[in-house]
Amino acid sequence: MTKFKKLSYKLLIHAFLVLFPSFVMAQSQPLTPPAPHPLMQDLNFIYQQIIDNHPGVYYNGDPNFKIKADQAYQIAEQAFKNLSSDDLKNFDRGAEIIEQFVASFKDVHVAIGWYQKLRDQQSTKRPVEKILLNLHQPKIAWINLPTFVLNKDQEKDLQAIFDQESAIKSRQVIVIDVRRNSGGNSAYGRQLIYMLFGRDYVNQKLTVYYQPLFVDWRASLGNFNHMKDTLMKNYTPQNRASIDAFLASFQQVLDRGEPYFRQKEPATNVPPVTLPSPVLPPIVVIIDQSNISSTLIFIDELKAITDKVILVGNESGADTVYGEIRRVQLPSEKGIFAFPIKIFGGRQRGNNESYKPDYVVDPGDDLAIEQFVRQNFTK
Repeated sequence: MTKFKKLSYKLLIHAFLVLFPSFVMAQSQPLTPPAPHPLMQDLNFIYQQIIDNHPGVYYNGDPNFKIKADQAYQIAEQAFKNLSSDDLKNFDRGAEIIEQFVASFKDVHVAIGWYQKLRDQQSTKRPVEKILLNLHQPKIAWINLPTFVLNKDQEKDLQAIFDQESAIKSRQVIVIDVRRNSGGNSAYGRQLIYMLFGRDYVNQKLTVYYQPLFVDWRASLGNFNHMKDTLMKNYTPQNRASIDAFLASFQQVLDRGEPYFRQKEPATNVPPVTLPSPVLPPIVVIIDQSNISSTLIFIDELKAITDKVILVGNESGADTVYGEIRRVQLPSEKGIFAFPIKIFGGRQRGNNESYKPDYVVDPGDDLAIEQFVRQNFTK
């Protein structure tokens, strides 16, 4: 071996001995995993809110609720883990995963509201729906009720309809058009029913209808504090006793560690209806897919009062037996999460049950709807 080769060999060995420890140390250092998507914390938070506070978790009437919630969470969690490095910084991609998780509950009362989207919606002015009574046709009283979220002007319009009670009842058919009505305050629908049938008769009929109904609140500290804060905003000498009793009973259930606080038991010894049924023409209710929540309650009660209700249009929307919405801010502070905290058990319309029309007519075709009513319900 030449002197040159011997020198090169020695240098190579020396370089290896110097660099090898650094190489080994570099290989032994674990790679830093990428930071999770910032909305992953929101997914975990939403899931925990459901488990801790939603009434469906222990409800015998919805035995698969917890299983489905767990499965949907696992799918969403895996979707976050599968995101590419680019998507980890993409807000919309994370929001989409959370929206899919929320949609899996198939309940309009379980909802996510992103602040930016809410601001965009508020900046887009929508035309105010009109509450109208059309008496131009001598045989039809046409009541347009596209919303139960009424401003002061709309409340005046509704009162103007009530003032036409005699004219409405004298027609051959009463049409109540609730297309596009996705609910609001159910008291407005009840007021219309009172006008049509009389308060005393309606109350007797509805006492019988609601006899099996019970109300269970999911007993959790978060729900208790929410209701306490809500009720205390309207704490007056007139309702102080009822509020105190409600909160005290709720607290006792919490102390016992029970899952539900029952506010209302099914009624017993309900008196029969003794008042005669008012004589009214047929009532046609025009429905569509947007009908949910208080709009469905309005139809429930109307059908409980009279067998002269005819549904026309397309299948309505549906809602669950869960209610009383609680809203919480997400940890990311990018939006709010809404979910129900009580059960309306014993409801005659089933969980997520819609109304199907007696006659299918395209609710988007005003002319077809009007012709159908005129041809089938007027002489």
